[in-house]
Amino acid sequence: DDANDAVEWMPICNGTLPKPRNYFPPVAAPKGFYLSTEDTLHFLDVTLGTMTEMPWKKPSCTEYKLYFFNNKMFALGGVDDAGNISPCVQSLNVNRRNGDWETQAPMLQALKKPYATQFANKLYVFGGETDDGGHSKASMVYDPLRKMWKGLSDMPDVCRGGDVVSLNEKIYIVGGYEKVCFSYTPSRDEWTVLSQPRNRTGDNPATAWKGKILLISYAACEEYDPEKNAWTPRKGLDKEGLGVWIKTFFY
Repeated sequence: DDANDAVEWMPICNGTLPKPRNYFPPVAAPKGFYLSTEDTLHFLDVTLGTMTEMPWKKPSCTEYKLYFFNNKMFALGGVDDAGNISPCVQSLNVNRRNGDWETQAPMLQALKKPYATQFANKLYVFGGETDDGGHSKASMVYDPLRKMWKGLSDMPDVCRGGDVVSLNEKIYIVGGYEKVCFSYTPSRDEWTVLSQPRNRTGDNPATAWKGKILLISYAACEEYDPEKNAWTPRKGLDKEGLGVWIKTFFY
């Protein structure tokens, strides 16, 4: 598709969304998204257009990264009761009404809100905030069969407020205040610095779409073509109202 193809927006929920109240970023899962707060969890089924409240107990840490992996919700890192950034990892079966968080092997570094993505049945984690107020370049992968973490090559630089996308045989870190675009090849444990996006973004989402990457901010949307190593404006996604959706569900 051409980057300037028309875009048609359509509602995906027949019911009423819960009132906005400090939602965490939506967590993608088969058939829809999980929308959570500190105290609630809802599942938005995009195929049926329904919103269902799910059993929910908050993890032991705060300011964690939620990611749906291996049919469970994972809470990665965060801040513990003593106010320290933690390497803790917990998992929860969201379909069990009385389920509790299970402790998993901790990450190799204490991190707050790292990037997380699934690739080849493993969980990859990148970056995140550190205890000294800085941002990490660390990379690591979790093997659910061995239940252990392995350190990987560091990112070329930090990325604050970006996002991660798995596409084809690579993983991409894109956007952020530094306007980065890095690709990681798991088979070679190798990073490549690519063409930068045009706009600076902060905690805005990116996603794979038809072999390309969409990076969305308040002011604009850009599309990255891996074959051309080039970013182009993506019309139709920078319309008025998009920022409200991102504010409501990504902040």
